[in-house]
Amino acid sequence: MLIRPQELSAGWHVRIVRRRSAPNSPAALPEPRMGALGRLWSWGSGLEESRSAALLSAAGPSLQVTWWGIIGFIGGVCWLMAFAAVAEKSAPPGILLLPPLLTLPAGIAAGNLLFRSLSRRPILAVELDAMIAAVADPVEKEFLGLLRDLTQQTLPPEMERSLRESVVALGEAVESLPEPPGEPLDDATLMAEVTRLREVAATESDPVTAQSLQRRAQALLDQRQAQLQHGVRERRTRAIREEIRTQIGGLRRALSGASAADAGVGTLETAASAARQAALDAGAYVHARSELEESLSAPLPPSDSEDAQVVRLRPGQ
Repeated sequence: MLIRPQELSAGWHVRIVRRRSAPNSPAALPEPRMGALGRLWSWGSGLEESRSAALLSAAGPSLQVTWWGIIGFIGGVCWLMAFAAVAEKSAPPGILLLPPLLTLPAGIAAGNLLFRSLSRRPILAVELDAMIAAVADPVEKEFLGLLRDLTQQTLPPEMERSLRESVVALGEAVESLPEPPGEPLDDATLMAEVTRLREVAATESDPVTAQSLQRRAQALLDQRQAQLQHGVRERRTRAIREEIRTQIGGLRRALSGASAADAGVGTLETAASAARQAALDAGAYVHARSELEESLSAPLPPSDSEDAQVVRLRPGQ
């Protein structure tokens, strides 16, 4: 089954193009931007502008090497030939305008072809193996493993369409999942440490040291309170991450037992549908959570209306 980067979700599309363009580059990408030259390189790709801008940043190293290679090498050779012709008076001085007229279109055309190739060339198993070795997140590893398994399979066209839909949904879910929460502190251990610090502070003769111990105990209590407040959200995050990982694992197992002429294709269709629905549910949860966090963090707009003013009641009212 052939999978091309542009068929995946935007985040995975950019990451695979970055891997192809600069395998040893840091994971963080430069800020996406779309300049005049970038518009020419991405012209005709059929991608929305925001994705094209991110891809131009991801493919920057390869595009720059191609551009300057053509401008420097071909342009340099053309300049030398033109200068030699003018020096021998075998050509008019106007021939010096010919090198830029040749190299600039060639550089733009080569960049355009490279930009399309990075997105349209099918993903190879060796590329996915390198990405699997580089990531630490187990959910991302499982998703990349699914992509690798798919590249090794030959399936009916109808099954491929269903799997592509599931892969896109899973990719969007994986890239939007919150970071895995850290392991919660043991409540009994934490409270035992608070008690110990307070007891030591009560017997400490030096007031500065005693105050420091009290502040440490209070900091642990604040940490415990925050852990209790965020406990439900962290449990939900863990549950959703594990569900997505389990659904991807189930899809991989179903994929290993199916082939173009195998009765296991029905099982594979069921697993693909379940994984797709889990991905959609995870995406809805993440979207609702982000909207809630934005609404809670947004400052209240100022208002001079009487309804917005705080009314202080006298005692007894």
